[in-house]
Amino acid sequence: MNIIKLIVSAFSATLIVSSIIVVLVAVTTKHDDNVNWEAKKSPLRKAVNQLCAPTSFTDLCIETLNRANTSDPKELIKAMIIRSHEAIAKLHELADSMAKELANVNDTYDQRNDLGDCMEMLQLCMVDLQKTVDIIEANQLDTLSYQADEIMPKLNAVITFQKACLAGFKRKSRPQKENLTGPMQESRQLGSIALTTIYELPRHLHYFNMEERILPPGFLKPFQTGEVYKFPPWFSTANRELLAIPKEMLTPSAVVAQDGTGQFYTIGSALHSYPDDIKEGMIYAIYVKAGLYEEQVTINYYHRNVFIYGDGNTKTFVVLHQPILERIGRSIENSATVCK
Repeated sequence: MNIIKLIVSAFSATLIVSSIIVVLVAVTTKHDDNVNWEAKKSPLRKAVNQLCAPTSFTDLCIETLNRANTSDPKELIKAMIIRSHEAIAKLHELADSMAKELANVNDTYDQRNDLGDCMEMLQLCMVDLQKTVDIIEANQLDTLSYQADEIMPKLNAVITFQKACLAGFKRKSRPQKENLTGPMQESRQLGSIALTTIYELPRHLHYFNMEERILPPGFLKPFQTGEVYKFPPWFSTANRELLAIPKEMLTPSAVVAQDGTGQFYTIGSALHSYPDDIKEGMIYAIYVKAGLYEEQVTINYYHRNVFIYGDGNTKTFVVLHQPILERIGRSIENSATVCK
């Protein structure tokens, strides 16, 4: 009888030990799975945290980059721009739908006109964002900061165009403005995130154990602020050198003169003659001789690298007075003038 009890006790002990082993194996396996999962997520989490930490809208930044499901910093930066583009596209669709709803409603010209102006600005935002994506795709991460003088003005413009869109709505268009204000908050925040990321790119490169690649001679890197003229960082060295050249040594693409000694009498006509086949990086220089030019000067968004210079700020004047705005029926938002 004692032998039977001993055998039963031994068998029970064996079961208990076996159960403990099974539990330990199960716990260890689960723990290993968590370790492997964390190991897989860690590179993404670290990359996202690094890129989002300097931004003003950290939660939105993290949520945006987690969607990308990649730890490649370049792809994460591109994901920021793409989502910003998507947000602007939704705004454009919203403005378009509101304009269509007002199409057959009496006395809604101002509202439809304001919506049309806003849609045009949003379209320009999308163009700038797409160009930014193209620049990112065409460069490696370690050379991307060399393109900051191209990228940052575009991202700044995206934020500015959205502000201008809302500022352009008149009193009658208040309901349309309010309908766009809420959704626009996210797109403006996304623009701010992207701008901060490009600005902080040298620091991000250091974190990812990368340095800016040394590019071949002749490749112009944006010069730093703090120089004598304190140009903004996006203003390239090439443009700075262009401003330093005496006008007597420049060969203008077009000459504007009121006395008939130039090719054009107005700056507008010189801009209208901007060549369609101008090559990338070429400057379209317009020399405006001494005189008072009373006209609205509008440089089309698609007119790239236009350089206008005159005979000095005491000789060449370009003005647009308020009575002209009223006469031509333009809003003050489209009344920008230039002078030298």
